[in-house]
Amino acid sequence: MRKTNNKVSKKRKNSYSKGFAEGINSLYDEIQLAFQWHRPSILLAIHNTPGGQLIAQQFLEKKLAKTKQKVQYIKPDNTNTDVIRTAYSTSNHEKTVFFISGLEHANQISPNGDVYRALNIHREILVEQKICAVFWLTEAEAANLPRLAPDFWAFRHRVIEFAPKRGPRSPSVPTGLFLWKEQLSWMDIPAQKKQIEYYENLLSQLPDSEDATTTRLGMTLKLLHLTWQLNTLEDFSKHFNNALAAVKSQSNHQYSGWILNIKGIKSFEDGDRQGARACFDQALAIEPNNSIFMINSCIAAHGIGKNREAILAANRATKIDAGNSHLWHVLGLLYLSMGRTQDAVDTMEKAIEKDTNSLDTLYSLAVCYSKNNQPEESAALLEKLEKSAVEKNILQKTCGILLSGNIEAALDGLGAALKTNIINRHQIMRDPNLHALLEEQNLMDIDES
Repeated sequence: MRKTNNKVSKKRKNSYSKGFAEGINSLYDEIQLAFQWHRPSILLAIHNTPGGQLIAQQFLEKKLAKTKQKVQYIKPDNTNTDVIRTAYSTSNHEKTVFFISGLEHANQISPNGDVYRALNIHREILVEQKICAVFWLTEAEAANLPRLAPDFWAFRHRVIEFAPKRGPRSPSVPTGLFLWKEQLSWMDIPAQKKQIEYYENLLSQLPDSEDATTTRLGMTLKLLHLTWQLNTLEDFSKHFNNALAAVKSQSNHQYSGWILNIKGIKSFEDGDRQGARACFDQALAIEPNNSIFMINSCIAAHGIGKNREAILAANRATKIDAGNSHLWHVLGLLYLSMGRTQDAVDTMEKAIEKDTNSLDTLYSLAVCYSKNNQPEESAALLEKLEKSAVEKNILQKTCGILLSGNIEAALDGLGAALKTNIINRHQIMRDPNLHALLEEQNLMDIDES
């Protein structure tokens, strides 16, 4: 059983949507009625993401704790495919609320369908033993359940949807996935501001001559990256227009593609995903074998739902520049975003082979292990990272806390970092690892008071 002891602030609790609160209250009320009347309760709770699902679990667990009701988490694994038998064999099962999840990995755990077969065969145990169980499902799991476990599906008592479908949606893609000409090391906000001041001072000392154009453009690209990270839009626009004018006046094709690359990233973040992809494709027309333009075009393709095109082109990028660990890292995150968790693990392990010291990639691998129902591997990697003497930044620390299951501590830590101006909300929203573990709304609702 996972315990969470951090107190949830009233402000954060109120920031969740009305639908979220209604879902939690409906589950809670059903559970209370089941215990009051000594009857079973088979509840299906459907959420659109595992991260949002985990937050709902923790909120409901806290609510049940106030009435001194114990929660036990159960997931199927290679050694135990029968979640119902696991619940029944638990001591005091009649006084326990079981949170059952992880059915998305059922076919990987047992290709023969043992997980779903056990649900069908032993469904009556839940009723006969008056067991109270909440089956936490993603939308995909809920869609498959009636087909794969029809007898169990027929035994359900109530289905509660936290995120009912409202038609097709574009994938949510964090812009931290995109690659720049140079990948900047982590800096807190004060350090970034010092870097901006440093490069702007150097720019002011450069002669206004054709010979200095390449140097000027190189510095301006760094300034564009830094001002984008800080989200200082006025400064970003100023430097972008200066770079664009320099490229046009000098016909400097060396940097034309990189200006288009930056325009594509900004367009994607502003919501123009088609326009972003067009920018990356235009950059590729200038440099057809530029692997960074290629992988960024793949991210944009995924953003508009063209996953097959995205993966094919991403594989071409990794063949062109096989030693570039950043490409493998992005490809792994693309697989993860598409729900292809085993491919994500395999690819992220290749990224680590290319750069064994990249903390961001190591944390991404821990995320992939977790999503691929490999909790032991994820925990072992996290333990290794925690023992390492290498300093971790706030995003990496938060990723580790989230993977350990303490969401409230993670959100509190981000809130404190926002309050002390170590990081801004845009940097949090753009981080691929946090994005994989939490919903955008949860990241937007971080309480920094």
